[in-house]
Amino acid sequence: MSASTARRRHDCCPLIQHSGAARRTTKPTIEEDFARLVGLLDAHLESGSPFLFGHRPSQADYGIFGQLSQLHRVENTSRVVMEGLSMRVTAWCCPIPDPSGRPSGQIAAQRFASPLRR
Repeated sequence: MSASTARRRHDCCPLIQHSGAARRTTKPTIEEDFARLVGLLDAHLESGSPFLFGHRPSQADYGIFGQLSQLHRVENTSRVVMEGLSMRVTAWCCPIPDPSGRPSGQIAAQRFASPLRR
């Protein structure tokens, strides 16, 4: 990396140079926000709505599900925290059903059906 590139990177992103300090600074905020999100989602699910905007999953559900499911399945620390805060949200992180209305596996079966089976 050239000296000018390193200088630009440092000027644009000073936290890259001090990532340990950045983690110490941002860790409490990230943990508080995660706990707040899980708490809000738990309260919403407890009210009887299985999804964020009603009884069918929306794009918002898929967006949050994508993030929370990875935090639950991949990150051991977040999994333990999530399970400690809300088993309801933990269960919500199970696969969301396909809203297409087709039986599970039907699309894959049609897509990969052999023409020789006719």
